[in-house]
Amino acid sequence: MTAPGPAAKIGAVPPCPCHGSGLADLPCLRCGACCHQRPGTILVTQDDVAVWRRDGQDHLVESLTEGHFGEMAFAIGPNGACIHLGLPGAPNDCSIHAHRASVCRNFRPGSPQCQEFIRDRERTERRKTFRETIAAVESWEGRSAGWAMGYGIDGVRRAWCLEAVPASPRARGVR
Repeated sequence: MTAPGPAAKIGAVPPCPCHGSGLADLPCLRCGACCHQRPGTILVTQDDVAVWRRDGQDHLVESLTEGHFGEMAFAIGPNGACIHLGLPGAPNDCSIHAHRASVCRNFRPGSPQCQEFIRDRERTERRKTFRETIAAVESWEGRSAGWAMGYGIDGVRRAWCLEAVPASPRARGVR
């Protein structure tokens, strides 16, 4: 039996499963999808906290919230993103990049997880647009309107407002 190599160290990041496929070599497109998560899911380790305290970054420790599994996590802002996402003129840049947590340092751009985060973000944006459309339709006071769902010619799911039309005699039950 051979001794474990350097990659087998506790806390070491395993090799990316897509290494060699070309995905792992993609540069980060800085879309911020990895930073748009549910509250309590961007976890921070005790090692991160110790490093931040050692480096005088106590404001990072104070900004943590309770995360899943009894861990600490980065807080999520009202836009659904990590509170540290965004700089003036660069909305998808990390404001604490030099002091980011290990979960962020170990994240691999182009990995299957990255691709899934991108798909989740796109789905979230589509749902948000749909909810805004429905809210606009429902806000038409005094007007009877309905809505229909469907896919546009470009494949994007949309809601269409249907203005009320007088019901036909047959629809009213008149023969």
